[in-house]
Amino acid sequence: MIHICICDDSDAMRDELCGLIQGLCQKHSIAASVSCCSSGEELLFDPDDKNRTTDIFFLDILMKKLNGIETAAKLRAINPTAQIIFLTVSKEHVFEALDVMPLHYLLKQDMRTEKIEKVFLKAVSLAEKGRKEKFTYKFGKTIGSVLLTDIIFFEVKNRIIEIHVKAGPPIEFYGNISDLEQQLPPESFHRVHRSYIVNFENVDYLSGKEFVCIDRTVIPIGQKYADSREHYQNYLLNGLSMV
Repeated sequence: MIHICICDDSDAMRDELCGLIQGLCQKHSIAASVSCCSSGEELLFDPDDKNRTTDIFFLDILMKKLNGIETAAKLRAINPTAQIIFLTVSKEHVFEALDVMPLHYLLKQDMRTEKIEKVFLKAVSLAEKGRKEKFTYKFGKTIGSVLLTDIIFFEVKNRIIEIHVKAGPPIEFYGNISDLEQQLPPESFHRVHRSYIVNFENVDYLSGKEFVCIDRTVIPIGQKYADSREHYQNYLLNGLSMV
C-alpha cells in the first residue's frame, strides 16, 4: 500500500486534491491511504512515526509559521527517499527548494487532472521502486526504515534482531531470522550462519571460513551454510560481468 500525505493550510485545496488523488488511485487500481493536515507543525508532530513510512508528500510552500520548504527539510532527515511534490502559487521559490530534492511543483492555478495524474503516477512508480531499496522495521511503537545499501549485516540475539549499519549504532527490532530471509533480495543478502545474514555488497573480503565486513566485523560461516562461499563468489562474478 502506498501512503500519501497532503499538507496545505487551505481547506478547499486539501479537499480538492484529496478527491483527485483518491479518484486516480481508484482509476489505476492503486492501493493507497491518504491523510491530510493543515500545517507543517501538525505534520511533523508525529507520535506514531508515520512520516518515516509515508511514500508521497504533497506540501504547500506558503504556509504560516513553518513553510513547506522548511517542513520538507525536516522530513528529509527522517525519510530521505520520500517523494515530495510542492504546491505553490508561483515559481519564485523553486531554487530555494532544490536542497530537499522535490519531485515536482504543481501550480495551484493549474490543477488539471491530467497534469496531476502524470506527476502522481511518476511519484507512485518511484515510491514503489524505493520500497524495494529499503528495509522497514518496527520496535515497540517505533517504525523506521533503512536503505538496503547501508546495511552491513543482521545479527540475531534471542528474539531481537540487530541491523548493523554503516553509520550509527545497531538498530533493534523483534523478528525471526527465517522470516527475515524471505524479505531480503537474495542476490545480495545471504544467511551465512544461524545468527547472521550478511549483505555481500558490504563484505570487504572472504578469508577461509569467515567474512570480513567493511566495518572490520568478522563473521563466521556456519557448517550448515558452507555454500555461502560459492554464493559470494557468484555475487562477485555477476558484478564483474555487469561492468
